[in-house]
This record gives sequence, C-alpha cells and structure tokens, in this order.
Amino acid sequence: MVRGKRGRPKKGTDTIGENPIGEMVGLEQLGELVGLSQFQVKEYQKDGVFFRDENTKKFDTRKNILSIIRHYRDKTSGSDTQRLRKAKADLAEVELFERRGELITLDNAKERAIDVFGALSRDLEELPMKVAPQLNPTDPQHAYDILNDEIKRVFKNCRTRIAKRYKMNNV
Repeated sequence: MVRGKRGRPKKGTDTIGENPIGEMVGLEQLGELVGLSQFQVKEYQKDGVFFRDENTKKFDTRKNILSIIRHYRDKTSGSDTQRLRKAKADLAEVELFERRGELITLDNAKERAIDVFGALSRDLEELPMKVAPQLNPTDPQHAYDILNDEIKRVFKNCRTRIAKRYKMNNV
C-alpha cells in the first residue's frame, strides 16, 4: 500500500482492492485490513479467531472480519456476564448456608470465640496450681512461678498478635 504525504493510502494503491469484503486475501492483506501485524494474525489464527481456506491458504475477509468482531464483543461483554454469573452463584451459596443455619453473624462469632478462649484462659490459669506440686514436690512454689510466668507470657503474646492483626486497642 502506498501512502501519501498525510499518511493516508493513495487512491488505487490498496493491495486488497476497493471493497475487500468477501475477497480471499493473504495473511499480510488481512492484517492490513483489520489493523494487525502478521504475527498477531497468526496468533489469532492459532486461537481459532481467524481461519483460512486450507486449499488456497487464503483468508475470506468477510468471515474473518465477522469473527474478530465477535471475538472482541464476546471478550468485553463475556467478562461482565461471567462476573455477574459468578456473583449470582456466590449469593445463592450464601443464602443456602443461611437457610441451613451454617452461617453466623460476626457478633455471634465474636461471642463464641470469647466463650471458647475464656474457658481456655481459666483452665490455663488454674494449671500451675494443679501441677506444680507434681512437677516439683520439694519446691512447688518454684514450679508454680515458672509455669505461671510462662502462661502470662503466652497470654501477652496472644493479645499482641490479636491487636496487631485486627488493629484493636483494647485487647
């Protein structure tokens, strides 16, 4: 294709004719027609967007232009459709869990966690008193102090981790 001073094709120099729709053209001409490089045309051909006649090794411009239009239409609207479909499926799943009673509120989850960790905390606080005499019968106070200090350290680490993780100040 020969271009004039302004970069436009000179009249009568188009390699694929005045009205290329419905013509059989080569790879380069199809690329020129749709504004793609030869490499891009080949890639779209591998992906099944462009196709050529196996006997003539030429591309039918009408079929391939329609194919690239469908490809871009499906690509843009398809992603929205897929997202909408996924969102609807996710919502249906949440509603199912709610109906089954398998979903709880955040406040309910906090209450349950407080109950569980409260019971665990009480058991751990009582542990040094229960086992210190068994660990060191001659000096149970020493065993008690070691266990108690270690349990306090664990509680402090847990509070620090929770406060950092959930950005809470009053843990």
